[in-house]
Amino acid sequence: MKQKNEKRENAIRDHKCPQCGSDLILRKGKFSTFIGCTNYPKCTHTIQLQ
Repeated sequence: MKQKNEKRENAIRDHKCPQCGSDLILRKGKFSTFIGCTNYPKCTHTIQLQ
């Protein structure tokens, strides 16, 4: 499981979606700003910013 988390963190650090491999971009939603996959709606991976 540790290896899986490292792979996910490396993908995010490289601005790549860990689910589909597409680019991640900054998006603005109704309530907050978040990082989302450019392959939306096929891929719905998001990362909430703090």
